[in-house]
Amino acid sequence: MPIAADFFAPTKETVFSAIDALEGSDALLCIGTSLQVFSGFRFNRHARQQQIPQAALTQGVTRADEMLDLKIDAEINHTLEEVANLLGIDWR
Repeated sequence: MPIAADFFAPTKETVFSAIDALEGSDALLCIGTSLQVFSGFRFNRHARQQQIPQAALTQGVTRADEMLDLKIDAEINHTLEEVANLLGIDWR
């Protein structure tokens, strides 16, 4: 499964493309964001409407906390390094 990250000031085309990608996904994972800005939070709302599972790895409260199926409130770099090690992934 390819992994993509996108940081953007969305155009309509970008939003529609991201929504299409989300609808073809098994889940939504948000890493390192509070989701306070609507440009990201809109995808959590859409995932909820489509009953797509959601998880977040971040520190502190997010705007989507009540929508999340899983929330890991932890230091991001360390957590991702541990996950990579457990999966046997050499990412460096």
